[in-house]
Amino acid sequence: MRKLLAGVGALTGAAIIALLALSDNESRDTGVLVRFEPAGLVQRISSRADEIEIYIGQNVLRLNRAAPGRWLDAERRGVAKADVLSQHVANGLHFLEVTAPSRVIDGSRSSQSALSNFGLAPPRYKVVAKAHGERIASVEFGNLNPSGTAQYVRVVGQNSVYLMPLHLGGEWEAVAAALGAAPTGGQP
Repeated sequence: MRKLLAGVGALTGAAIIALLALSDNESRDTGVLVRFEPAGLVQRISSRADEIEIYIGQNVLRLNRAAPGRWLDAERRGVAKADVLSQHVANGLHFLEVTAPSRVIDGSRSSQSALSNFGLAPPRYKVVAKAHGERIASVEFGNLNPSGTAQYVRVVGQNSVYLMPLHLGGEWEAVAAALGAAPTGGQP
């Protein structure tokens, strides 16, 4: 009998431990699963934008959303490259929404000379997103940082300068290159 009680007690204890482990997982922070929060420079731009303008020097590249996920060059320079353009524009918009800056440089330190050093006065290139003819976001891209691992970026209307991973600007540079107007310079 004693062995039977010991066995039942062990099983009961194991069942209680298993129930405690399986229940109430959401209230414990395990450090493994983290809820995704977009940390990009702009919010909800990819679903709203129907026109993109890329300013590079005196050139203005215009793209229009032809259908969900399909972007076309307004001047029809890249008709044969519509799939490539569409993918780069979709990636660029997505990265603007979700990519967090590596560093934020306070606006009070962003004097005209500092902006010039960052390649933002004037910017190497600027991306403007519009919805129904109204500007919803305008982002300026400057030089690479001294180590060449990130790029200085500024959202028009905000004082801060952001140090962003290269993939953010890389998508817009790929769009410009596909249309024959890639930005130059920007080296550390």
